[in-house]
Amino acid sequence: MKLPNLILPPLPQSPTIDPQLRTWAEDISRYLLDFNQKAREILFNDAEIITYTTNPVANSEDAIKHHLDRIPQGYFILKKDKAADIYTGTTPWTTNTIYLKCSVASATLTILIF
Repeated sequence: MKLPNLILPPLPQSPTIDPQLRTWAEDISRYLLDFNQKAREILFNDAEIITYTTNPVANSEDAIKHHLDRIPQGYFILKKDKAADIYTGTTPWTTNTIYLKCSVASATLTILIF
């Protein structure tokens, strides 16, 4: 889930537009474009929700594929079907896979990777 680019139409070139109004409108346009760019840099705007089932052996490392095309910064557990601790595995994360472990076997987890 990513924010779209904000595209604003150019102000019309008209001699009847008050110069103060034009300056105000240009300032607002710059502010909106700057805000949109900064919002796009927030990690949660480039995140992925994944549901998966852990290994049938507790505390084994699971390789979870993602589509972020970068090494994620972290994850949040959104839902789990068992009382389980989820923790980072020992294998380094890549641009398409993270590695997690779970304290119980065959738990179904929903995580947000960002």
